[in-house]
Amino acid sequence: MKLATDIVKKELAKYGKSTSIRGVPKCFTSSDRVLISLWIISLTICTIVLIFLLSTSFEKYFSWPTMTQFGETIGEDLAFPDVTFCNIDVFADENAKKYSIEKYFEFVRSNKGQIKKLVNHKENSSIKVKRDVYEKFYSIPGYISNLPKHDGKGNKSCPEFIVSCSVFTLNWLSSDLDCANNFLTIWEQNYYTCYTLRTSKLNKENNITIRGLSLVLNVGPPNFYQLPLRSTIVGSQTRGVQVSVHSPGSSPDLKRGFSVAPGTENVVTIVQTSRTRQNKPYNTLGCTSYKTVPLLPTEKYHRDLCIETCKQKLIEKNCGCLSHYLYIPSSFLDPVKICRNFSFDENNFSSKSSFNKSKMEDVIDSYLCSMKYVDTSTCDGDCLIRCEKTVYDTYIATSPWPQPALQLSIFGRYIFNCTRTDERVRQRYSKYLQLYYDFLSNSGQNFTEHSELKQIQESLLVVKLVMKDTFPLFLRDQPAITWDAMFGIIGGTLSLWLGITVSTGVELIELIYLIVKNYLTSKKEGVGQNDGKM
Repeated sequence: MKLATDIVKKELAKYGKSTSIRGVPKCFTSSDRVLISLWIISLTICTIVLIFLLSTSFEKYFSWPTMTQFGETIGEDLAFPDVTFCNIDVFADENAKKYSIEKYFEFVRSNKGQIKKLVNHKENSSIKVKRDVYEKFYSIPGYISNLPKHDGKGNKSCPEFIVSCSVFTLNWLSSDLDCANNFLTIWEQNYYTCYTLRTSKLNKENNITIRGLSLVLNVGPPNFYQLPLRSTIVGSQTRGVQVSVHSPGSSPDLKRGFSVAPGTENVVTIVQTSRTRQNKPYNTLGCTSYKTVPLLPTEKYHRDLCIETCKQKLIEKNCGCLSHYLYIPSSFLDPVKICRNFSFDENNFSSKSSFNKSKMEDVIDSYLCSMKYVDTSTCDGDCLIRCEKTVYDTYIATSPWPQPALQLSIFGRYIFNCTRTDERVRQRYSKYLQLYYDFLSNSGQNFTEHSELKQIQESLLVVKLVMKDTFPLFLRDQPAITWDAMFGIIGGTLSLWLGITVSTGVELIELIYLIVKNYLTSKKEGVGQNDGKM
């Protein structure tokens, strides 16, 4: 044991005098105690600082930080988004007029006591909860839940909702393409009828690249029927059009859309950004490479859509209906009814006799059942954010429209023909019609004498959608500290404070080798000497 200790001390002394670690040789070679103390203090301080800096560096590295790069993707083509427009006034749709909302509200009011009684029986609810459930039935979404689902063709009116639609290409020139006939009519649980333009289809079929759209929309005359007020962000109660700008091929997300009012010109600037995220461990939740929703192979993947579809599947399975608070895929509409649907038809929309206590109880049960799954977080873990996706940000500028000098031109282009075929339009725009005939006959009628004319401002609006940049932008997350950068940080810290390099590691291996070698040699020589004495 003493032999091994002596060998270790001897080799350590030799290593201390020749090592490349700064300051250590000074402690072994200096004969001045003051200098030896100085170098020992210096080594101690440097070692403490080194340990602190290394631990901090490792802590930062294993927190997996990211940095985000931003810039233009030069050379990549723009992909104009799909756009969806919904007339916020449900009654502008001719089909809705067949199903009187007065009769529906009369039916709900007449069953108010029964609804509250059933809610209390099922949930033992407070007065506020019972009132809230009743108000959910006594509402526009409750009414829409009982309307029939249209066939996707829409109901023609004059003027139509999409009055005019012009396409502008990369050179800012208007193309000959009239996109008004390329809108797809869809059913929506909060606005009933919406219209979606698939711009990628237009690009492909006409071999163009869309840079902008200009649309004139008609919301129709004001509706003066008094409706219940509700506080919600799910559906707008303003007057005008709800707009959603969404990735090509994806479903509209109207909850995150914006509203535009009649009598305005709205310039919507669109910024296309390719967003790239890092997967685990840089992202705590991780991300997915799914391109379509697992439960809906025809739907383009979006985390919110995935979560809402998952919840709808749970509601459909356990409650036998679909919630209007969540996205309702078109493929779900026919086989499953909406929660709060009383299964009316055009003839018995307000019939009380066809609804006994048992049928009312079924409707209340399915609605209360659905609300349990609307707030559930069960689906959150199964639906991750996409690692790569295209985002369209919108910026809106609004101004009054049109100026008085344009009113007759607008009337002549978009409304005049409707006055010939629709008596209601003719009566509503009778003053415009008189002025228009006077204008054509050069009678000199002054428009300022009819400044009270406001029907165009009450009904029409302009939406212009423009891609801001020539090339799409990118927003890309990257590791803030990569493994090679981490090695550089460690090496620089070791070298700065103690002069430790890769060669120092070789010196340590050499030290261990010499200790073992000398120990074995000395032990072998000791055994040989003992054999000689024998």
